[in-house]
Amino acid sequence: MTFEVSTAFLDARLQGILAFLGAGARLLVYGGVKPTAGTATSATVLATVELASPAGTIAGGWLTFAAANPSDMLASASGVATWGRLVNGSGQWCGDFTISGPSGSGDFKISVTDQLPGEADTQLWQGGRFVLGMTRLK
Repeated sequence: MTFEVSTAFLDARLQGILAFLGAGARLLVYGGVKPTAGTATSATVLATVELASPAGTIAGGWLTFAAANPSDMLASASGVATWGRLVNGSGQWCGDFTISGPSGSGDFKISVTDQLPGEADTQLWQGGRFVLGMTRLK
């Protein structure tokens, strides 16, 4: 079955997602194997990206997430970022996603500042800077 919808319908659905996220939504960045969606994890949070309020903008059927302070994203621990978790302003789980470097196939992309030759393109170092790339949801 194929269910095709209008851009206006997609935009309205995405408005609901923004409302659910509310103020204080965050992207939690982890390394290692992504667990089953929504289950508890004992993995170390490598970085926390606080999202803007609202958490992004909607145009043409896409929600583009925006960091609250895009120039001030620092890793809180060292490790290779491989997956992340989106939580709303109340800390409630919203979704899990994969992470890759700018040219990778991850759902969300990051660029690491001052990356050394031979390092994984998502290697984070405690206190090191990184940039959240174009991160969209349809």
